[in-house]
Amino acid sequence: MGIKNKDKKKEEQAQKAMRTFVEKIPELYDYDLQKLINEVEEELKKREEKRGQMINSIEDMCKHMMREKETSYSFYYEAMTPRDQLMAENDGITDSGYRHICSQLGEKGVRAIQYGYNTFLIKKYPQENNGACFDVEIIEHVDVL
Repeated sequence: MGIKNKDKKKEEQAQKAMRTFVEKIPELYDYDLQKLINEVEEELKKREEKRGQMINSIEDMCKHMMREKETSYSFYYEAMTPRDQLMAENDGITDSGYRHICSQLGEKGVRAIQYGYNTFLIKKYPQENNGACFDVEIIEHVDVL
């Protein structure tokens, strides 16, 4: 079964669960609903905090490399389930981060940027299962004449 089929099946299961829940809401007591709201808010807060620690832009890549004192580094993107994302390393790229980085790189998938006192060269390489690898390295700044 392909990844698209698995995603579609998970989406259908989620939709079915939500429809069932909505049908049962009138039967639930207010305190149960409030408890559920609190749990959902807490889950959303965890996810937001985790995404904030992960890679969401080229700038995040540069910050990560400088913090880790790396001169070259490969960042990988692969679509993750919410559970997988909570368990992911902080150098993983979020879904929205992937779209943002791709738009920053443009069609060629290569870009040199100045960040801080360093020049970073970013190259995108497609991977299996709609994933991607971004090789980032610090290069000597060269002015074009």
